[in-house]
Parts: sequence; C-alpha cells; structure tokens
Amino acid sequence: MLVGNSCDQKEKEYLTHLALKKGVDLEIKIFITDDELITLYNKAKVFVYASYLEPFGLGVLEAMACGTPVVAVKEGGVREIVIDGMTGILVDRDEKLFADAVESLLYR
Repeated sequence: MLVGNSCDQKEKEYLTHLALKKGVDLEIKIFITDDELITLYNKAKVFVYASYLEPFGLGVLEAMACGTPVVAVKEGGVREIVIDGMTGILVDRDEKLFADAVESLLYR
C-alpha cells in the first residue's frame, strides 16, 4: 500500500502498471483522514522510507509513534530520527540491503 497527500497521475499509472506486471497487489490511497492513517500505521507490519535526502521525515515519526517498525535509507534527517537497531533499521541506499532489512522485520 502506498499512502500520500498528493499524487502525480503519470506516476500512479506507472506504479499501477508495474505492480500488475509483477503480480503485486497494490493499493494507492490519497488524501485519507488522520484516523484512517493511524489505523493503517497500526495495521502495518513495516513502514518503508526511501526518500532522497529528506530533511526531516514526518512519516517516519508518525510510524514510530504508532509502534510500526521502520526501515529507512540513512540519509538526510532520518539519520537523526531513527536509532538504528532500536527504533528502526537504517541502511545505505542499496536495494539488496533495504530488502534484507524489510525481510528481517517481516519474517522474525
């Protein structure tokens, strides 16, 4: 599931097509209520965050506040928010490392 407060239509179409091609069940939710967002965080098995040099990372804070495990690329402000191995897992920008970290939370 992807959740956001905005959405580029071309990007949405690309991701929807890619998910269909790869056999991934994808749901994209835009402009949801705060209550629905909290519910989704509470139900999530993991929150993944791979933005480029985000200066703060509000989504990471929201996930951690709801007790949702976080896997994030250790760039930007995320390095100051997530305590690696304690409040989440930080990895270098590498698809294999990122996938391994996600799997470690999903299958523990």
